[in-house]
Amino acid sequence: MGMPVYSSDNKKLGQVVEVVKAPDGKTQSIQVDIGRVLGLGSKVVAIGADKIEPLDGIKVLLSDAEVRSLPEAKK
Repeated sequence: MGMPVYSSDNKKLGQVVEVVKAPDGKTQSIQVDIGRVLGLGSKVVAIGADKIEPLDGIKVLLSDAEVRSLPEAKK
């Protein structure tokens, strides 16, 4: 949690606010707090483990626009 998250086009999206684990302990998805357009408020989106790549932070295999178009994660 708190790790920076970058898009596939190397734009900083935000940071990890929650890691969702499967019963076997493997990461199922991450929830990322991304800033909204013009910096107004924030939005938390869920990104599946098949779309993440851990590096110096986390890189998602989605573009900035693709991540921003994701629906808000259910809490």
